[in-house]
Amino acid sequence: MESTARRIAEDLLSIRAVFFRPDEPFTWASGIKSPVYCDNRLILTAPDVRTEVETALMQTIRREYPDAEVLMGTSTAGIAHAAITAHLLELPMGYVRSGAKDHGRKNQIEGKLLPGQKVVVVEDLISKGYLDGSKALVYAAGQDDIAEFAKGEAGFMPGGSWFVAGLDSAAPDMNYTLGGIPVEDDDSLILINAGVRVCINSSSEKKDAARKFVEFFTGLDSMNAYVASQNSFNPRTDGASTDNDVVEPAAERLSAARMVPWVDSAFDIAVVSPWADARTFTANVAGGDSVDNAVKDLNAQVENNLKLK
Repeated sequence: MESTARRIAEDLLSIRAVFFRPDEPFTWASGIKSPVYCDNRLILTAPDVRTEVETALMQTIRREYPDAEVLMGTSTAGIAHAAITAHLLELPMGYVRSGAKDHGRKNQIEGKLLPGQKVVVVEDLISKGYLDGSKALVYAAGQDDIAEFAKGEAGFMPGGSWFVAGLDSAAPDMNYTLGGIPVEDDDSLILINAGVRVCINSSSEKKDAARKFVEFFTGLDSMNAYVASQNSFNPRTDGASTDNDVVEPAAERLSAARMVPWVDSAFDIAVVSPWADARTFTANVAGGDSVDNAVKDLNAQVENNLKLK
């Protein structure tokens, strides 16, 4: 039986959506130079191919993400695919821009998206192997909270260096900083260790190739390039530090921080509940309460959260 991937590839060729130009490579949006360009927008103008593609998306989401609650398309090419697939799945749908609008409500995320909802992002083509930082806002635990923070409607939010690119895009003029979680009667800070783990499957038949990739990925040049592109902390002590004005001061405090492993219990306590805590704190201060009283209420709320864990 012919695979779905092969059928769709043949469909794209049949509608002339694939272009070859080896002598004058195309420049993709990611900056990659390629002799091949795939114009997936042409799928929308070919009903039979469109049905094939959207049905395949529907089946993939049902199989891989059966608990999905909402689909989000990426602006602009992913929006149509997300809309049609969401219709087939009978799921809510919205879309995310690369940056916030400069008029109206100044939203970056359009459509109703509740904190904690399970989201599948639909993009028409991914050339870098990952979504841009601004689009990755959709994956955060509290979409409304990020939007509120970007618009200056929230006093603080839990997060990390991975939010910087998206926030800089959504609110380029915002003056904010990264900080650790302060510890009572202690000068140190607590930082959640949420780094990426690179592992080799013990049953892999290509351990040597995998090991070479890990060595390449964790090498000095690769890590320096990663830090430069992601505004992240460098896991290598001999690596270059980020020059981002927000991340660099936080990176300098890493040596004095206590690292807490990224486990479910730490996530629940340190990340999920502060979304609600941040809203409460901001609402109290905005409502006229003193900062001292708002902090006392915040401490009481956090203590209660800890007792519930």
